[in-house]
Parts: sequence; C-alpha cells; structure tokens
Amino acid sequence: MSTRNASAAPHRASVIDDSGTSKQPIRFPLSGDVFQLATQEKALLNAGLSVGRADIYPGLYDVEDFKRALTIIWKQKLEGWWHYRAEFIRHSICDELAFAQAR
Repeated sequence: MSTRNASAAPHRASVIDDSGTSKQPIRFPLSGDVFQLATQEKALLNAGLSVGRADIYPGLYDVEDFKRALTIIWKQKLEGWWHYRAEFIRHSICDELAFAQAR
C-alpha cells in the first residue's frame, strides 16, 4: 500500500491509502535526511511505537508517542538527534546546557 501526502501543512499531513480512505493524520513528523529518518524509524518501531508515514516521511500520531520517541532519540543519540533541540527542551527531555554538552 502506497501513501501520498494529502496536505501541504508539515505537522498535519493526512495519510491517504490507495483506496482514497483517509487515515489518522501524522501530527509529529520526524526530522532529518533520508538516512537519519530511516535510522530513527527503525529504532522507534523496534521500541514498539506506532510510526506512520505521510508520503515518504515517517511520523507519529499523538503527543505521548512523540514524547517517547524524543526520549529514545535523545538517550540513544540516534542519527539526526540534533534536529530536535526545540522539541527536547519543550518536552523537558533535556535543557539547553545538556543539549550543548551533548553536541
């Protein structure tokens, strides 16, 4: 089943399958280049998170899963972890000092 992005809004991309049926929207897309996205998606799937797709971009459906994903990305320093500075701080995963020290 292929998917395509039905919305230009990056944080509200709806996923539509081949039958034209709209699924739950991806509200929290992952960030990074193709390699970083693939690495993050694999780790999050292995951790049991429900990762969806909007076009080729993986993402999460709800804020609780997104917070879990951020925690995993931060703790494992997955490829592209530095793209999430604002989200790490907003969701209390780390503070500015911890982020700066990790770089």
